[in-house]
Amino acid sequence: MGACEVVEGEGVRVGERELVPVVRVTRRVERRAYVGADGVAGQGGGFVRLHPVAVVERSATGERRFAIRDRTVHTLIGLFLVALLVPLLAMVIVWIAECGMRNEE
Repeated sequence: MGACEVVEGEGVRVGERELVPVVRVTRRVERRAYVGADGVAGQGGGFVRLHPVAVVERSATGERRFAIRDRTVHTLIGLFLVALLVPLLAMVIVWIAECGMRNEE
């Protein structure tokens, strides 16, 4: 069973303003019970993920919401591409160097 909801955290006073974090909470819990001739057993597990979504600024003039953009996925894709391209580039450089040495002989 899983659930996902957006929750506002505790506000922090900064001068005349209050800053309130907003997070997306995703949770999943799994439970199992076994009944057999040997006896009864059970197990369970789960996880909770907190993903920052925004910061809300509340003041006398009103309320403003600042979205938090998560660049983690873009960074991981970039690192993955670098991990693929660097060895390929090294192989091409070695191949070119070997071809150059053969031509000199």
